Order: sequence, then structure tokens, then C-alpha cells
Amino acid sequence: MQWQIIKIGNTKGKDDVYASIGFGRITMSSAACKLIDNLNEYKYVILMKAVDNKKLKVGVKLIKQKEDKAIKIGKRKSKGEIVENSMIIDNKVAIKEIFGIQGTQNKATNYPVELSDTDPTFLIINVE
Repeated sequence: MQWQIIKIGNTKGKDDVYASIGFGRITMSSAACKLIDNLNEYKYVILMKAVDNKKLKVGVKLIKQKEDKAIKIGKRKSKGEIVENSMIIDNKVAIKEIFGIQGTQNKATNYPVELSDTDPTFLIINVE
């Protein structure tokens, strides 16, 4: 048996592009938020879902104006201050419809996020 040393870093996950699902909400990592140019111009999202190769994909379409089925984007707070480069989608009914009871439990699961190749305002959460 050969032991290998595990590399550690000091980034604390700041470069990880993911969505945290749980507690009835979706919270995007700072790195995921950086995928969207001018994030603070967008005030709402529309959630969508699709199945690709038997795997669930969740679409997050950012929009500037309120539309039917749109959910207002919330922001994280740190030390009482709003974190501008943040995104929280808080809607227990929608999250439960997409992720089932797992999406509303009092724990979170992280899933990778990518920006759509065809739409610069569309994030894709790859549920494994």
C-alpha cells in the first residue's frame, strides 16, 4: 500500500463553483455568482428543470423584471452587511417540487454549476 499526501490550500472553497441545496433554498457560491456578468442588475430568477442522460438538470434563468413564476433573488449577509456578489433563491414550494424532501431538509448538499453555452444569464445546476 502506498500513502499519498493530500494537498491543502488556503482558499476555503472560494473558487468552487456550486449551488448549495437545502433548507428550502438554493444558495450559489461566490464563484458561481461570478459566472454572471453584472449580477446585481438581475432581481429575479425563473427556475426550470430537465432530464439529460437520466440526470436532473436545474436551470436558473436570471431576469431584470418580475414575470409570472419569477422568484426574487435574496442576498447573503456577513457581519450584518449585505454580500453583493451573492444569490439566494428562497422558495420552499419550488425547491421541494424540484429536489423533493431533500431540498427542504435542515442540511445542504452541494452540486456543480455551469454557465450555459448559449445564454449568459442562464446557470445550470448538475444534480448527480
